[in-house]
Amino acid sequence: MVYKVLALKWRPQNFDQIIGQDHITLALKNAIAFNRLSHAFTFSGPRGVGKTTTARILAKELNQIEDINSSFDIIEMDAASNRGIDEIRSLRENVSLAPAHGKYKIYIIDEVHMLTKEAFNALLKTLEEPPSHTIFILATTDSHKMPATILSRTQRYDFRRLGMSDIKKQLIIILKSENKKFCDQSLDLIARKADGSMRDALGYLDQVINYCENEIDLKSVQKILGLVSDKIYLTIFDSISKGDVNNNITVLNNIIMEGVSVHDFISGFNNFLRSLLHCKIGKDSNVEQEKWLEENSNIDELYIIRIMELILNFELKVKQLKQVDLALELLMIRLCNYHQFTNISDILKDLTDNEKLHNVDIEQNQTQKSVLQVKQNKTVKKNQIDSHTSNENEKSINETSVEKKTEKKEFTLEEILNKQEDIINYIDSKNSKVSSLLENMIIQSIRKYEITIKINNVSDFIYESILNGIDIIKDGFDTILNNDFKIIIKKGSKIELKNNNDNNKSKDEEHPLFMNVLEKFDGEIIR
Repeated sequence: MVYKVLALKWRPQNFDQIIGQDHITLALKNAIAFNRLSHAFTFSGPRGVGKTTTARILAKELNQIEDINSSFDIIEMDAASNRGIDEIRSLRENVSLAPAHGKYKIYIIDEVHMLTKEAFNALLKTLEEPPSHTIFILATTDSHKMPATILSRTQRYDFRRLGMSDIKKQLIIILKSENKKFCDQSLDLIARKADGSMRDALGYLDQVINYCENEIDLKSVQKILGLVSDKIYLTIFDSISKGDVNNNITVLNNIIMEGVSVHDFISGFNNFLRSLLHCKIGKDSNVEQEKWLEENSNIDELYIIRIMELILNFELKVKQLKQVDLALELLMIRLCNYHQFTNISDILKDLTDNEKLHNVDIEQNQTQKSVLQVKQNKTVKKNQIDSHTSNENEKSINETSVEKKTEKKEFTLEEILNKQEDIINYIDSKNSKVSSLLENMIIQSIRKYEITIKINNVSDFIYESILNGIDIIKDGFDTILNNDFKIIIKKGSKIELKNNNDNNKSKDEEHPLFMNVLEKFDGEIIR
């Protein structure tokens, strides 16, 4: 006897057996009962949730037959392999023919979004005004690829992804019927791996049954499906929270060596973090996770969310990466050193706020100086009444003393960055050799009158040459900014930034302090 896979053996044969689509099955049953049927339907939704099965059941109910395969009045068509205009023209010619036995002639077109534009146009008129004995059922996983003119002429039903509880419930029914012993946690893994698809879940269950001789256990399911248990994920997250890079990389390498794909690992890790977050806020209950959270009370919701954001961003780039294993290791190292990384937007905001406060202080000082000068001028005018000659001398002395007592201006980092090009040009006019060595100069910080400069991408010899020209560099800053600075030069490291498309820059990158902050915190741009 030929073995029949579970997906076919347990395929629903009536509306009551369809799982997780009650909002659709009830509407269709009522439409049949009250004779309020549309001439065309569109069934859209993810793969393996029952679109084609529902279409077949609807066709059987309309023509009141038991076996759809024996009926000449129900025509199934795969649009992926019959997508041209010739096939649709043939369909149009047959539409006018009356049904052979049943009440309706029903056309089920699967993956209808695969039809060409010309084929859709040929179908349009027939779909709008079909013969009274004809019903179209269009099934698709990508309804957004269908023309709006087609969708507007059909009654649309959106199928939902099945919940883990619905899938697990059906798996239990099947395993009991098949007389198979199982572990409850193993079914959770299968349901999670299926990602809302009942057909995928039954396919995985077939694999697991073939692998397990007696009982379906957790370890066997993890091995055959390439999944990681929550216990291992908890070990990894514990290492991340404690900054234990060595243990984290060791566990990660063992997982990769067992054949777990990076995509499955990342997807499972996100599901674990979601469960951990729910435990933290009290939505779900998990004994191991709750115990760990009690022992690590310093871990808050915000920390878990930020770790999840980094992993989700990495997941978006997985398909574009060539060395995925290496990228995953780097991600884990970064997560272990999470507290050393700071959000660029937060840094820029803090620096901007500090500069605003600094500018307010400068304005207040300037106001106080102006008031002082007004008082001095009044005193000078009063002395002029006593003696014109002596007043002239005093006025000269006062003006000289005011010039000598003028305080040096304190510059902000942004003001210096705005003058950087002028400073380089001045140094170039004095010594072009020194200016050419400053190609990778980054003005890192200013503290009162002490400017720190970092030079990237230079050899020790060039760095020594730059130090020898520090007097010329200082003269450039002093002259352009009309001040007296102390210059400190540091040797930086080589940093590569991918910036192939200026249009993709974020607002943070366009900020004048961006490069300086990037250097100060030894950061990198990750796209």
